Amino acid sequence: VSPSLVYGPTDLFKRYSFNRFLSGFIEGKWVPIPGSGRQVINPVYIDDVAEGHLLALEKGKIGENYILGGENVTINELAEAAGRLAKKKPPLWRLPFPVLKSLSRIELLLSKLQEREPRVTPRSLEIYRHDWAYSSAKAIRELGYRPTPLSKGLEKMAEWTLKEGKPARKKIWNHPSFPGNPKNG
Repeated sequence: VSPSLVYGPTDLFKRYSFNRFLSGFIEGKWVPIPGSGRQVINPVYIDDVAEGHLLALEKGKIGENYILGGENVTINELAEAAGRLAKKKPPLWRLPFPVLKSLSRIELLLSKLQEREPRVTPRSLEIYRHDWAYSSAKAIRELGYRPTPLSKGLEKMAEWTLKEGKPARKKIWNHPSFPGNPKNG
């Protein structure tokens, strides 16, 4: 299976920079939109990814690939939809990629010095440079995959973000996969 851009409640917040991005809109915070915001992405709710894996184990054909995705939407559309859930419009600032790339390098350096998780990295920023439109038609047809509508998934995400407090933004300095971990070189 091939999941698209995963979002939703998780305790591994560091792995899902998209969650941080989306939570910022839901919380009504200032979140820079990379480039024009017209890039197409395909967010998929985390529970759908788990269910899709189980369906593939049960009904999938060996050697086949199944895309587990949601709806194709622009970053601008997603930001506006998430902002409506917060009942306040987040400030939307579109910043050119070269500016964001420079800021992300500074953020990565500061996070290493302060032993904290970076909000954005040059690598995580790259996903927003391109269109990521996908179709889950094959998984729907062959596995019985049923993705959560984006509006419903955003409602669940907003409930988690707003009621549970800030999502689990753990210090990960000592986590083996953190790029700033001295054990990783």
